Amino acid sequence: MERKITANQTISFTTIQDYFLANCVSVIGIGPAMLYLQLLSYCHKGKDTAWPSIQTLNKKMGTTTKTLIRYRNTLIEYALIKK
Repeated sequence: MERKITANQTISFTTIQDYFLANCVSVIGIGPAMLYLQLLSYCHKGKDTAWPSIQTLNKKMGTTTKTLIRYRNTLIEYALIKK
């Protein structure tokens, strides 16, 4: 199933450090890196917490709960997020 991006959607962006792209992605893997970026997109106004549901993340990433939990555990293992 393809998702189309419509031209009238609000344009927003998530800032990440170049260090993360250059060094961390190759260590943790693409899946956990994409989860990290999704979680960052929920951090607004300087906050460092995000509370999206697993169902929301599964839908956005096209993953199963089991896969998402595995990605989350990788992020916890490398201290990129807290449980």
